[in-house]
Amino acid sequence: RRAFIDRMLHHVDAIMFGTAHSRDFMHRIYPVLDRKISLVNGIPSPDVTVPVVPNAYRPLEERPLGVAVVGNFARTKGADTILSLIEAAHPDHFHFHILGYVHPDYQPVLEGMKRPNVTVHGRYEVGNTDVMKQADVALFLSIWPETYCISLSEAWQYGLVPIVTEIGALDDRVTDGVNGFKVPVSRADVVLERLELLRSSEDIRRKMMEAITPDLWTHEGDYTAGLLSLYRELAPKRLLGVSDLMLDAGQLGLLPISSWKNQAPPRHIFDPPLVRDLAINLPSHINDWFAIQGANCYLDDICHHVLVEGAEKTFKSADEFHLRGWLFIPGVTTAGQLHVVLISEDERSPLIFLKSERESRGDISELFGADVPRRSGFSVKAALRGKWCEGWYRIGLVNSINGRGAFQLLAYGLEVEGSKVKSIRAFRPDNDVILNDFYRVVNDDNVLRGVPLTRFPRGRLFAQEQGTQFYFMDRLELLAANEDTTLVVPPEEWGGVVLRGWSFMAGQGRSGTVYAAMVSEETDEIVLFAMSRFARDDVRTAHHDAPLCSGFEGLLRPWKGRVSPMGGVWHLALVNIIGEIFGTVVTDICMQMEGGRCQALYREMPTDEQQERIRQLVLDLSDRQSRQ
Repeated sequence: RRAFIDRMLHHVDAIMFGTAHSRDFMHRIYPVLDRKISLVNGIPSPDVTVPVVPNAYRPLEERPLGVAVVGNFARTKGADTILSLIEAAHPDHFHFHILGYVHPDYQPVLEGMKRPNVTVHGRYEVGNTDVMKQADVALFLSIWPETYCISLSEAWQYGLVPIVTEIGALDDRVTDGVNGFKVPVSRADVVLERLELLRSSEDIRRKMMEAITPDLWTHEGDYTAGLLSLYRELAPKRLLGVSDLMLDAGQLGLLPISSWKNQAPPRHIFDPPLVRDLAINLPSHINDWFAIQGANCYLDDICHHVLVEGAEKTFKSADEFHLRGWLFIPGVTTAGQLHVVLISEDERSPLIFLKSERESRGDISELFGADVPRRSGFSVKAALRGKWCEGWYRIGLVNSINGRGAFQLLAYGLEVEGSKVKSIRAFRPDNDVILNDFYRVVNDDNVLRGVPLTRFPRGRLFAQEQGTQFYFMDRLELLAANEDTTLVVPPEEWGGVVLRGWSFMAGQGRSGTVYAAMVSEETDEIVLFAMSRFARDDVRTAHHDAPLCSGFEGLLRPWKGRVSPMGGVWHLALVNIIGEIFGTVVTDICMQMEGGRCQALYREMPTDEQQERIRQLVLDLSDRQSRQ
């Protein structure tokens, strides 16, 4: 997750924070922010139709002190501390008003306390003055650092004196003893002391209420003015022609011919996006995998034909492909994106990826429990037109969450003929079929394989500074004429090198893409070959932090597409790229090349100087393309 956020932050121009604590914390974790526009501008409270009128000071006069617990009543929000406080507080001196969502774990606890001085109001709506008028003090006892806490702004707007824990945004925003009190985390006794002080000293409570002024919270007008100023700084308007009228042609969506609007990409935020029905490559945001056949799923219908027993016999051909069902990963509470992939029985045919729409399925949550994502359902439809997509297909699902995918092969297939879904069939896929289809999906990722490359994929790359690049070669074979082998190698493949093994970067948790880098011993030339990835459960048994797809394999054909043939001794290194990070490990494999083909393989560990030179050449290659 940190690697993903770091990669994302390299592409932003500005970032906004609620408080200085959040800004300083993020800058420590992600130093790249030191080179970005970084603003602390708070977060405005939700707008209300009725103006908020703060509570006026009034003496207690024998009434109990009203204590509001504003926001979600959950463990991270200090629910355990509040329960201890309720137990210790005198019921005649304090009345607790719990406003907001109560976590199910605490609902029976509150009901079982049967305290007359505790009122649970349920979810709280901004502008509900009747509830807030009953309180004098508000508690914000989070045990986890807040990033801003809008509820604190709302409490201040009603004139409530806050008691907060001295961490995160709460510590930043409250001045102890002036406009509220700060207390240590999980110290119900200290909170009770501050409540007794406010109850017994009218002068202190009155002065604190007078110190609560509008400059303590963020106002919508100031916030939007700051946003507009920031946007103008990042994307300034340009003069159009020679007049004094300043227009943004991109925002106006000006096009010379009106019909071009349906052919050009969107030019304005309000333009509807252009959506492609299907794609023949894995979605680019999926860069790792964490599960195979690990989901709970069910198909309701194919082409609106309900899948009951014998559905294959009663299926009628359909003009449009349609699929509906539900899927979730056990233990994962996020639905994520879901793509349907049609996998042709002909391995030479392309895969077809269709992005589905997620749907709310309350029936699935009731059946499997509250941990199931609310939007566990899905549906997709597309027109399959043309001869290129005819044939039999197996149906797979790819569920992606934060760039990581889970693959599920379903027990149904379909036949496309004449631009129609002609028939369906049920089958039980075995492990070989599942793993083969997963292999095809994983490596259908727009990476060019099978030919020598002179550079890595486009984009900035940063060398891994910590951690180890693990690897092992299961197979290293030179393809050549050999009378003893049972496999006849065609002459055009002689001189090729077969690699198969596993490799991963420790501490990353992702597999990424592996490149076999051939580095010349005589010159500074580097030739790259992209490897295919596949699942290796045996590696995860030995290395608990190994990703699912730690295996790699590929055939090196150094003569393909090259003008000048390779000759001399070349060392082999493995380069693992994960997002914008890469790691390099130098192996002991050497290749004697002649005429672009490998003549001999041998193992000889390079010296420390040679290893450092190879790593530096790889680093220089990544730096050159990062500057382009």
